[in-house]
Amino acid sequence: MLNTIRHDIRDYDLIRPGDKVIVALSGGPDSMALLHILKRLGLEAGFEIVAAHINHGLRSEAEPEQQFVEEQCQSLHIPCYTAVIDVRDLARQAKTSLEDAGRQARYGFLNTLLKDLGAQSIATAHHQDDQAETVLLHLLRGAGLQGLRGIMPRNGNLIRPLLQLSKAVLLSYLHEHKIDFCLDQSNQDQSFVRNRIRHQLIPLLQEDYNPRIVDNLNRLADIIRAENELIEEFMEKYWLQLVIEQDAHRLAIDYHGLASLPLAAQRRIVLRALSAAGGAAGWEGRDVEKVLELLKKMGSAKVLQFKKGVMINKSYDRIIFTNDWQKPVTFKIDIRIPGQTEVPGGINYQFFLKDAGGVRPTAEEVCLDYDKLNLPLVIRSREAGDLVQPAGFVGHKKLKKYFNEQKVPFWERAQVAVLASQGGEIYAVLGYCTCQPAVVSLQSKNILLIKKAGIENNMHSLKSR
Repeated sequence: MLNTIRHDIRDYDLIRPGDKVIVALSGGPDSMALLHILKRLGLEAGFEIVAAHINHGLRSEAEPEQQFVEEQCQSLHIPCYTAVIDVRDLARQAKTSLEDAGRQARYGFLNTLLKDLGAQSIATAHHQDDQAETVLLHLLRGAGLQGLRGIMPRNGNLIRPLLQLSKAVLLSYLHEHKIDFCLDQSNQDQSFVRNRIRHQLIPLLQEDYNPRIVDNLNRLADIIRAENELIEEFMEKYWLQLVIEQDAHRLAIDYHGLASLPLAAQRRIVLRALSAAGGAAGWEGRDVEKVLELLKKMGSAKVLQFKKGVMINKSYDRIIFTNDWQKPVTFKIDIRIPGQTEVPGGINYQFFLKDAGGVRPTAEEVCLDYDKLNLPLVIRSREAGDLVQPAGFVGHKKLKKYFNEQKVPFWERAQVAVLASQGGEIYAVLGYCTCQPAVVSLQSKNILLIKKAGIENNMHSLKSR
């Protein structure tokens, strides 16, 4: 058994000499076996382990289990870090299941601890039986190849050294070495899908179809993992071609490029984009299909709201994935001439009154016939029913239609500054057009000159005066 773990640690590069490894310790049989095994192997290979335990506060046994874990770690001279988290309240606030909230709480605590301790990895006690359950769970949810890979030996900082061992082997190890553990009665709760798979579906498959179903599902995961890695190598070039921009909160994908790919490639790109925006766990085939349906719809105002706070918008030549979708901020600000006005988005507009003969505007500046304006003026965000008459255009059109024609992204429209009279007549859509009612002509005498500057540039100019 130990040789199997040693080989996996080496083959999958799970732990190196000198590493610090956090053992996710519930106190149950699997995690207690992991703790003792890694303690033993750490002495051989020269790596250090610490333990981390989360008290979810869901069961009456939670406090005794925490005390048990702390006492066991103390007897083994292993540092133990604990956290008490109200998972029920967390689930209510996040509007998610207890299972999802518990997983988020666990990994949130573990990843914070990883950074604080300068550790290299977090070890969990997943084994062959967990792998079989995960493959079946993903199959029932309609997952593709990436889901049917099951649990990975390594996923970022997460490592699973016991993945090649069965539950029976671990229980035998505990019995042989007289290692105590706790039994979590919630693992018997049939309201959880995973528990029904464990206690109902797998026994049924073993008895009526194949007694080696757990081994076969693990073999399937191994095969698919290897084949998926090969496919991902080919997909990387598509990803690099399609990503227009990406930061911690937003990802933009080339819409036309994505739509031109084979369906299988589209699905993989969409799943990767969802994972980039909201984390890899929890996405289902139907989530991917919803995004692909969005590709077929016309217009730029289509927005999909997904779980985990992810929102998606098709905007002309791109698909936007974001986890920080903020409600547009409306604004309406009186302006002074001369003067300056800051609008949401960090743009500062400066207003000057000039003689017509002395104005030499740059491409970034706007000139309006001051004498044609109905004062006072406001600078504001768009409003329902806005009509514009771009310079040279006969008649009026809705501002919404103008934005469509100019392919202004849906998520940018609320930030576009509109210069108008108090009565609603629009004189300029700043950054896009001047309007016919205020157009400069040979007869113009007084010019309203509008300059745009970022806040930093403007502050510099003010200090220079």
